[in-house]
Amino acid sequence: MEISEHDSQRDIYFTRKEFEELETFHPKTNAPNNEGIFKLFNIDGTTKLIKIFHYTRRINTIKTTMNILITYKGIIKEIHKELVLPEDYVYVENIHEEKIGSTFPLIQGKNLQDILSDESYNYKKKMILLKKLGQFLENLNTLIPYFPYKLHIGDLHEGNIMITKRNNIKIIDTISMYIDKNKLPTIEAQPSKYLEFNETIKEEKYQSKYPKQSNGLIIPNKDTDIFCYLFIILNTLANTDLAHIPLKDLLNYLDYLEYLKYNKYFLFSITRLFSLEENINPYEYLNSITHKQYTKANYLSYKRKTGIDLTNISS
Repeated sequence: MEISEHDSQRDIYFTRKEFEELETFHPKTNAPNNEGIFKLFNIDGTTKLIKIFHYTRRINTIKTTMNILITYKGIIKEIHKELVLPEDYVYVENIHEEKIGSTFPLIQGKNLQDILSDESYNYKKKMILLKKLGQFLENLNTLIPYFPYKLHIGDLHEGNIMITKRNNIKIIDTISMYIDKNKLPTIEAQPSKYLEFNETIKEEKYQSKYPKQSNGLIIPNKDTDIFCYLFIILNTLANTDLAHIPLKDLLNYLDYLEYLKYNKYFLFSITRLFSLEENINPYEYLNSITHKQYTKANYLSYKRKTGIDLTNISS
């Protein structure tokens, strides 16, 4: 292994044998990951996570994003401590070319997906975590001094979020974030769990709000981040995946939440997703959800009340 340092950045080089001998790391998430290889590596007395990226058609976007995040990591972390940013470049010797990746801080804690799907977990604690996530998104586009770009999470979902022992939000897989394309024409949108399979927002009339690039992937922006955030909340309430059901069925479910006397502004923020108006971050309304409302919002309760079978949409 060799390490070279320049401008507060490090390049770490491994031979194939050295890299293969490192301990393999298995991410604590149920979300499939086919983008790379994870290893654990001790440097300066601290265990770091190494992610080596598979060579895909998105590799140039990955490299550009990684370069920017590493270059500006100190500046970004001052404002957004929730982002788990790449720290050092990692190169692994290969037969045909070097495999490229980076080190990341190793986050100890629980995956948000496991917490939100655990019916025994206190509902108020779930709402607190979701509110923290919403507050982070609200501040994400706060001007970062000396940082010339805007950041959007893009592939925002429960599996890409860790919760520390102190209940702090940590956004992992930051390499999939989208960096303002106006200044970076080489950056492309990457697949997003909650955006790519929602057929409604892919309709032509939503092009100005949820724009698509040439390959059909939706380009992340502030509206798409709020879109994903709201479906994290909805899926938590329903305890099933509502992001991919027909709009008519979703609106029926919202009628049911209205029957349960959910905050009207919270419900309005959801219906606004399917308008041409700017999306509204509803984090401040999560405090209004009572235990009874939370319990009744479960899809099984909805099914019993309405007679609609939702079992075909659970995942």
